[in-house]
Amino acid sequence: MQNAKVISGLITLNLLIMVFILFYLQKYLLTEELFYTTFQSQLSYKQIEKLLESQQNWNWLKYALQPFIYLTRILVISTTLYLIKIIVGKTFNATFSDISLAVIKADMIFLIPAIIKITWFTFYPANTLEEIQYFMPGSVFQLFTDQEIVP
Repeated sequence: MQNAKVISGLITLNLLIMVFILFYLQKYLLTEELFYTTFQSQLSYKQIEKLLESQQNWNWLKYALQPFIYLTRILVISTTLYLIKIIVGKTFNATFSDISLAVIKADMIFLIPAIIKITWFTFYPANTLEEIQYFMPGSVFQLFTDQEIVP
């Protein structure tokens, strides 16, 4: 019973952080000005407006699907690890909730790059969408520019 409380608390915390990250990205980093700057040479003003309007119309879907995607990811990984435990044998003594708790804790590591990205672009605003897209903190990709990498 104690594990269930911890699991539900961690899931809630992770989802709140993910929703905050999505909200902050949409509201403060992916601004209309950034879209106009990025696409001004490729699209007309009307096309960019239509793109932004379409994005705003479908924004609610990102927030609505986030819990389902997250819970599905946790469930699939936990189930896979639990099935491996069953197949391998009884040498590893853990319940499904123990495995789920470990998976949820391990999944929190993926929030760190998003938080670093938000922090970075809050203090050093991006000029184009590509800068945000190709910014991968902790990656070897950061040592090179996107022009130096062979496709």
